[in-house]
Amino acid sequence: MMRATRLLVCIVCLPLLFIFCPTRAGEPVPFFFQQYDNRNGLSNSAINYIYKDASNLLWIATWDGLNMYDGNSFHVFNYSKDNDYKSIGSNVIRQVTGDRQGNIWVATIEGISRYHKQTGRFYNYFYSRQQQGGVSEQEFALATDTAGNVYGLDRKTGLNWYDAANDTFRNVGVLLPGVAVSKLLFDAANRLWMLDANGGLTAFASRRSPSVSMICRRAGPPEADRASRRIVSALPGG
Repeated sequence: MMRATRLLVCIVCLPLLFIFCPTRAGEPVPFFFQQYDNRNGLSNSAINYIYKDASNLLWIATWDGLNMYDGNSFHVFNYSKDNDYKSIGSNVIRQVTGDRQGNIWVATIEGISRYHKQTGRFYNYFYSRQQQGGVSEQEFALATDTAGNVYGLDRKTGLNWYDAANDTFRNVGVLLPGVAVSKLLFDAANRLWMLDANGGLTAFASRRSPSVSMICRRAGPPEADRASRRIVSALPGG
């Protein structure tokens, strides 16, 4: 069952600082909270992920569209079968991240999309409009290594890295059949950590991008899930 989460944005009221800010050190600075949901801008109140890019734009992954917040208003990106170039691949957004070129990368339940901010164009990968069978919530995941390479995990084909020169994903030979991935990230030492839905934690070494090789795997029973999540959360970027 999806869990509804509301976006809570803290806005510092700068124009009032000169009037209400005390001059003595240690005094509190006035601020106010503004709550946003689907009644005042968000496409959906159930939020899966929030990412702030290098331009200080907030990208919000929801169960019904990708939202971009510029500090004043929301812009919503939805799937449209009539406009492939301007359309994200699916409305159910699981994760958002960015790369060094300023692209916004989006993992949905049906594939991975790349948004080019300068042109407003979407590039979609792994999508198949003739899907057989159901689609799970954890089919795809994204991570960026310390060299800036973008990796996409496809539950069916395994781990892939983005070849920018040819605008395609290439498989790196890492396949964990049937594993539903809860989280995927690189740490500061360029190790790739993969947390699965059953609490299993797998580490990969990435000594020469974009190749990776497994260095350890801890297959965890369901009761190990909480401990594994603590390990991943403690990592840089976790």
